[in-house]
Amino acid sequence: MWALRKSLNEESSISRLPEELQTSAVRILDYIRLRNLKRIPLPSKELREKVKMDTHRFHPLFRWLQDHRYCQVTPTKTSKRATAKLVSISRVGEILLRKRHKLGRLSEMTKTIYRAPTRTKQMELVQELIVEAFDLAYAESYYGGKTEDYEAFARRLEERLREHLDKEIGDRLGLVHDVMIVVRRVPSAALLEDAELAKKRGHFLTENHRYVLKRRKRIGDKELTNHNLRWRARIMETRFTGNESYQEFIELVDGWKTVDREKTERDTAGLRGTMRILGRDSYDPNRQWDPDIGELEHRWREAANDRRPVIDIHGTGA
Repeated sequence: MWALRKSLNEESSISRLPEELQTSAVRILDYIRLRNLKRIPLPSKELREKVKMDTHRFHPLFRWLQDHRYCQVTPTKTSKRATAKLVSISRVGEILLRKRHKLGRLSEMTKTIYRAPTRTKQMELVQELIVEAFDLAYAESYYGGKTEDYEAFARRLEERLREHLDKEIGDRLGLVHDVMIVVRRVPSAALLEDAELAKKRGHFLTENHRYVLKRRKRIGDKELTNHNLRWRARIMETRFTGNESYQEFIELVDGWKTVDREKTERDTAGLRGTMRILGRDSYDPNRQWDPDIGELEHRWREAANDRRPVIDIHGTGA
């Protein structure tokens, strides 16, 4: 009993408790979360019986979990005369359980990569492993509201990635790698509004447009690709007067400039001032919808030649 209290008094995080106490704490939180998910009220008196734990271990550990915000007890009226202390898991407790689940999953995934039947499957599993591992940083800091901790983690990860790439490839080729991990939040309602307006007006659908339309409106890849193919067709139908300067020609047919102009025309209120990422929020090249600039330039030059006056150097008036 003394050793138990000493361990609890010295630590403020479950991950630093002795292994047997970690197991007991997680068992309590797992049951609280299960009852919360089922929306079945959990009186504090009932909790100890359900987790089947010794009283001398349960009470100090349960108190410790409350003190460190892994769970909370709220006095709640259950009838006109009766009040019960109901237990619920906190955001901190949810993050802790998520993290432990992730660690177990990462261990299993690492074993699965070795058993992958093909290289393609192996690469898919590696991508999944990276996403799951990266989520640990989210669970611990970003989801928990500790954005400074997350940013410090991301900066260090960028630095380690570039050091690795320079050591393995860059130094040999005389290159320095620049690695950036950008995570930003975009108002989904505003992005969806902008995507639907772009679709309605026949504007180019950016990668973020296509993503939100697939996710929120269940529009398939084929329909989104066909939309951008129709956009290309309209660019290819551009008629030149012969009076356009080269800069004006570029403004008319360049994908990036066209998409920027379309964005300015829409001027969606909820996206004003938000950070933009090249490729996600602007034109993204693709063989399917890239305008044929060579063909367009040929037609522009032909139109310009047709506009040039004929000079009668012989004075015949012909």
